[in-house]
Amino acid sequence: VYPTVEQADKLVAQLRSFTAVRKLVSIGAGEGFLEGQLERRGIAITAVDLDVLADPARYRSMRRYCSSIVRVRPDALLEIAEPESTGLLFVWGAKLPWEAYLARYPTVSLVVIVGDPEVGDRCATTPSAVALEGKAGWKQGRRREHGEASGDGVRGDARLLRQGGAHRRA
Repeated sequence: VYPTVEQADKLVAQLRSFTAVRKLVSIGAGEGFLEGQLERRGIAITAVDLDVLADPARYRSMRRYCSSIVRVRPDALLEIAEPESTGLLFVWGAKLPWEAYLARYPTVSLVVIVGDPEVGDRCATTPSAVALEGKAGWKQGRRREHGEASGDGVRGDARLLRQGGAHRRA
């Protein structure tokens, strides 16, 4: 995902409107281009991608647009210290473990999903942009339809979803 300067600014404004969220964790960051754009605009973000190379030293020579990328094994999840003040970002991923993260961290208050709005076999991303639509406890905070003018810097369908009080821990 390669947003323009204007699109990245607009996305940052949307993210800042969720005042309970102090940090984002981006799962499936790849080279961290979007994460770097957010980071340079003052968004606290942890970029996460898979650790699949036999020689971890090879990661140092790979292109990276953000300050760092945390690597996790395919069978592991990143430990999130304060999930209730953390937002999860899933951007155009092929097979992101989004359900495992939501199960492990039920108090996460914001989930941003950018992906294909299709469902089932026709969907090119996991999760689909509509993965949490209609799920109990989740409310849509912002939505961009496929084909809408480039409002939030991403292609495909985007959803900013916030968790309602029913699923929050006291």
